[in-house]
Amino acid sequence: MKNIAVTGYYGTGSSAVIDFLSEIEGVKYALGIRYEHTNLNCRDGLFDLGTILFSNDTNYYSRDMAINRFYNEMRKQYVNDFGWYGSYKKLVGERYMKAVDEFVDNISERGGKNSLAHTTGTRFSLIKAALQVAAKIVYKRPISKLGRVYLHDGDPQIYLTANYDEFMQAARKFVSDYLNMCREGDSIMVYDHLLFPEQCGVVEKYFDDDFGLIVVDRDPRDVFLSAKYVWSSNRFGRQIMPAPKGIDSFCKYWNAMHRKMKDHAGSKVLIVQFEDLIYKYDETCKRIMDFCGIDSSLHIKQKTIFEPEKSIKNTQVFNTISGLDEERKIIEDALGEWLYDFPYEIKSNVSEMFD
Repeated sequence: MKNIAVTGYYGTGSSAVIDFLSEIEGVKYALGIRYEHTNLNCRDGLFDLGTILFSNDTNYYSRDMAINRFYNEMRKQYVNDFGWYGSYKKLVGERYMKAVDEFVDNISERGGKNSLAHTTGTRFSLIKAALQVAAKIVYKRPISKLGRVYLHDGDPQIYLTANYDEFMQAARKFVSDYLNMCREGDSIMVYDHLLFPEQCGVVEKYFDDDFGLIVVDRDPRDVFLSAKYVWSSNRFGRQIMPAPKGIDSFCKYWNAMHRKMKDHAGSKVLIVQFEDLIYKYDETCKRIMDFCGIDSSLHIKQKTIFEPEKSIKNTQVFNTISGLDEERKIIEDALGEWLYDFPYEIKSNVSEMFD
């Protein structure tokens, strides 16, 4: 495979697989830096757009707005540097927006402005307000909005003209153009979070045969308890897990996300347990390299970047922190099928985690 995307849920250890891959000769970070690629998977990104445009439940107002939001999001990420994502103008230059424009032009036609689809509110009008008050007094009419002048976002009306097959052809070209922008020679390019795990169903739709997705998973006991007791106040700064508060809600959310991922993972998706990269190092390294089509002889920097003897300190958090038996039991009862079967028990010090 020429392009490998590595992803995971919050705190599940996708960086461990990226670190492992960076030890292999001929493997490089896409765009040459450690960077999260969010332009396809984000809200109003390409995958959202495809879902909205061809849902049986949307109308042309919704489709029009979806294309506008996609374009605006791509422009935002092109112009702005958000630190860990965006900044495409600096990283790849004008060809990024040229690819965006070509894609939009291939699926739609532009119309005029001031469409109801682009109405954002009403402007207060003293005259309209006075007339409505008078109508209320004289005719007993209810007062609605105190103004009738619509405000518009200034975006043009966009009409979807492509059918599903034409859209997918244009979308796959846009994806291919983006991957080529990130390419460096014949190296295998690694993308951090180009997709989220529950989006694994798009792999077969939007990507060619030279693309594969590695999803990194982790024992939910360690994820929940680390987020609550370690990551929320560690030395790198407070981190908040993007999940519902409360252990029961977390369990429901975890199960829903994983069920969707499991139901849609195809042959181009490899699911790797973070713990396996530690407790079953040789076997898991081989699984990853076989999936990527990489010869094991190219693993020339073994254990120099990903060091399993250090990462093991980040496992079995439920044994490391005392007083968590009740929360541990709740997770074990609710999420039994997602628990990791540790081959032996360890206890480490919280201060050693993330070293």
